[in-house]
Amino acid sequence: LKLEITESQVMTNPEHSAYMLTALKALGLRLALDDFGTGHSSLSYLHRFPVDTIKIPAPFVQMSDNSGISHTQVPIIRAVVSLATELDLVVIAEGVETLEEIERLQQLNCHYAQGFAFGAAMSGAELGKRLAAQFGR
Repeated sequence: LKLEITESQVMTNPEHSAYMLTALKALGLRLALDDFGTGHSSLSYLHRFPVDTIKIPAPFVQMSDNSGISHTQVPIIRAVVSLATELDLVVIAEGVETLEEIERLQQLNCHYAQGFAFGAAMSGAELGKRLAAQFGR
């Protein structure tokens, strides 16, 4: 089970958040820090939160125009992926909508991506139907 917590939530009270996240981790939960880079977080806190995953929000990964992910977004994504890799964290890029965004994220060594480029959100029942249709079960 993975619990997602937004950066803004943990930064309202970083000390208490670190304590609570450590307790949740001890229960066996995996933790994802969502919307990384959107708040006023301090990188000094990142090593204190026992998260497994950092999620880069859509505004950092979506193309700003037809020319692709903007030149100012690339170093940010590269830095987040590099930092996460050094800290043994997984990176998920959110809001990926185009093949070009997928390709750019692959070039930047982003671990995973999610968004409409892969399909719209669906219920568990709908997922079951699609898998059954695809695999003939």
